[in-house]
Amino acid sequence: MSTTSVSVIVPTFNRIGFVETAITSVIEQDHEPLEVIAIDDGSTDDTARLLAAIARRTDPARFRWFRHENVGQAATINRGFEVSTGDLLGYLSSDDYLLPGAVSRLAEAIDARPEVDVVYPWFRVVDLQDREVDTMQPIEHSFARSLAWAAAQPGVGALVRREYYERIGGWDTRYKFVPDFEWWLRSRDARFLCVPTVLGAFRTHDGSMTARGYELEKLRERIRLLDQIYEAEDLPEDAIAVKHQAYAAALIVSALVLDGPAMLRDDRRFLVEDRLGPIWSRRAREGSARGWLLLAGALRSAEGQLSAALQKVEQLEQALTVLEDAGRWREECIATMKAEIETLRALVNAPSQSA
Repeated sequence: MSTTSVSVIVPTFNRIGFVETAITSVIEQDHEPLEVIAIDDGSTDDTARLLAAIARRTDPARFRWFRHENVGQAATINRGFEVSTGDLLGYLSSDDYLLPGAVSRLAEAIDARPEVDVVYPWFRVVDLQDREVDTMQPIEHSFARSLAWAAAQPGVGALVRREYYERIGGWDTRYKFVPDFEWWLRSRDARFLCVPTVLGAFRTHDGSMTARGYELEKLRERIRLLDQIYEAEDLPEDAIAVKHQAYAAALIVSALVLDGPAMLRDDRRFLVEDRLGPIWSRRAREGSARGWLLLAGALRSAEGQLSAALQKVEQLEQALTVLEDAGRWREECIATMKAEIETLRALVNAPSQSA
């Protein structure tokens, strides 16, 4: 089992109904050493009182918390990274949670691959009652693919080496809606590892950052981020090749957000990626599979009908051949009969002529 130290930051703002589940899911991990750092970003509910209660019943080496005036998600996560001590760093949204054994599994995976900077798992999507809605199976991250699909692959449960954080820095506080996307794209030469096991849960609800308040502001952020990236002079060729696709994907995402009902569906996570690239969503994949099964069934039916039609044509051709043979036989018979009639007429007419 890995003994690499891990720090997980849990930023929260007015999430008293969810944050305890998120924090507890990390505290109860079987990994050692592990610290959970919760930061209340100026909540106006009873979040501070709840965090204090969790701290009273938890080993301070395992859990600590802070509170500051509201400064936003990016600055809050940065503060957590700054005070953390782990060799591996992660963050967990206060309405998501980790599954048992997640940290150990991820730490072991990255320990076995010294060249890897970031490790992340598959994760499930759950509703307010923790019922599984879907399962997300992101693939290996790449800079160009993330640009082309307007989304980075790491999600719930991602861990990064401290060296990665020290090399690229914290989240860019200029971005309110896509600071994580910008962070994952900032280090183009980083190596990412996907662990193909469901180890986390992303909670979908109408109040989540994923479901509300983007609209035109988020579109502007996405376009500004793309402009910033494509102003660089040293972009790799595969990233340059998907420039138009990257802007198109950003516009598609924004159009779905403006559409409202599309993004409020419980299967909205990776809605765009499932259409632009390899399917990540189990539900979308199964729907696609059902579509292919229906198509295959229709194809088999059409092939059967075609085969039957060809057999019928062959039967008709055979019947036509028989009819043609019969017609020729009849014509031959008629010709023979005509010849015989002419012969008989000649015999009948012969005596009278001789007389």
